[in-house]
Amino acid sequence: MPYLKVPAQSVGKIVGLPSILNNTIKKEEGLKPIMDSADNKNEKLVLFNYDKLRQNGEETTRSKIVTELKAVIGDEAPSEFGTLEKEVMYEKWSVASCLKAVLPPGLEFKGFSQIGHIAHLNLKEEILPYRFVIGELIHDKLPNVKTVVNKTDKINNEFRVFDMELLAGEPKYETETAENGLRYKMDFSKVFWNPRLSNIHERIVKKFDKDSVVFDITSGIGPFVLPAVKQRNIRKAFANDLNPLSIDYLKENIKLNKISVDKIETFVMDAADFIRDVIPEQYSKIAESDEKELACNNEISGINFHAIMNLPALSLTFLPIFRGLLRHHSKLRAYFQSHTFWIHCHFFVKASADEEDEWYRNNAECFVRDTVKIPDMILQLSEIIKLIESQSRDLTRRAMIEAM
Repeated sequence: MPYLKVPAQSVGKIVGLPSILNNTIKKEEGLKPIMDSADNKNEKLVLFNYDKLRQNGEETTRSKIVTELKAVIGDEAPSEFGTLEKEVMYEKWSVASCLKAVLPPGLEFKGFSQIGHIAHLNLKEEILPYRFVIGELIHDKLPNVKTVVNKTDKINNEFRVFDMELLAGEPKYETETAENGLRYKMDFSKVFWNPRLSNIHERIVKKFDKDSVVFDITSGIGPFVLPAVKQRNIRKAFANDLNPLSIDYLKENIKLNKISVDKIETFVMDAADFIRDVIPEQYSKIAESDEKELACNNEISGINFHAIMNLPALSLTFLPIFRGLLRHHSKLRAYFQSHTFWIHCHFFVKASADEEDEWYRNNAECFVRDTVKIPDMILQLSEIIKLIESQSRDLTRRAMIEAM
């Protein structure tokens, strides 16, 4: 690898220089970017990453480095690069370095998600021929990874579970992971879990307080309702999922996180049926209880209601069900008008080319208003998360949007 010899007493002056920071090797693989010289104790070797030197033209970059060193340490600056040969054993190599060594030029591995002991890959088509080598390297180099899987298809079933292929390790899919201070047990092959949604879970939960009642229409194993109860101390949560195994794990996670079972009521139903049947029934019970309590205490209730629909592919289709939801509870109209009921609806807006955020906002608002058809509805578009998908040779850009 390329190196420069510099006076040992000058190291402190050069370590922060951009040309040094941007082009030296990382502190890994048994090497350091600045090492002792074997033949002169008064000198240090500055080791450079060959690939980084080539990125902007090797000769230009080398010349720039020498010029920058001369400006700082004067005549003691080196004028020529040397080449160091050093054997680095496999055990010292990082995963990234190993993958770079085995993959052909132009192919890049983008990384993976880790859920407990499971490494979850989502490899593009062009890198699939190398999937087993990638899986074995990850399994071999990372001691806490026992199972490596690759997503083989889009989520295309009613339980939001994708098909996967075992690349390395043991076919053990029950695991435990942590998110935002809570623990979640699951069978990753049979329930929905996406660690990339952690920020969305946290942001929504922060909207709740001790006077909140939450209806999670597609709850999964509990990433909304568990922190809502445990961390925000909400009044009550109603969690539903069509997948009975998700609800089983939700119940386990209630115990795992030492949450009172009285604070979360669970259901296994179709989302539309849950909206149509459970929400008005439970809303009615809470309203009647609340009004009796208020009559005794002569106070104004601060209760607020939230319905979460984090099923982007279908959430918009459920919105019309909320229209006239309390038509059989006419006595509750006055109560409803004096309390807020927020619907957190996540959905996709797709574009064939990259667009500004405002384009996605405008289209999202049109979708919601056209779906619900309530002219004076209060609508807030809270967040736009842009995603780029590549299927075959077509690029699809889509934004996941939360409407309230």
